[in-house]
Amino acid sequence: MNVKKELLEHIDKRKVKYISITYHSDINNDIIISGKLNKNLLDKLDFDYGGWGQGQRLDGYIWYTDGSWSERYEYDGSEWWVYKCCPEIPKEVSLKKAKKLVKKIHAKKNHVFGGEY
Repeated sequence: MNVKKELLEHIDKRKVKYISITYHSDINNDIIISGKLNKNLLDKLDFDYGGWGQGQRLDGYIWYTDGSWSERYEYDGSEWWVYKCCPEIPKEVSLKKAKKLVKKIHAKKNHVFGGEY
């Protein structure tokens, strides 16, 4: 697999803020490649890495301008990027309900632990 090609396919049209990738090499120590997405960074990532049964070769994160991110995962010799974003707070959870819940939790802790928590 080619790191650059795989990365660009995963990113697709998302706007990248910053990338940090660690390549776990058999020959050298871990190689960390990080920075803003540009030609210089892509040139550094234009290499093939082994996969399938050799342990995780690539590790890292991609941060996007909208606050979402991607993480590198591995299972049973297979590796892939996973896109993640923070879930929205459901509309049914209002500030008023949240305050009541906090008061209820504090009241229980106070009762169980005798006022010290």
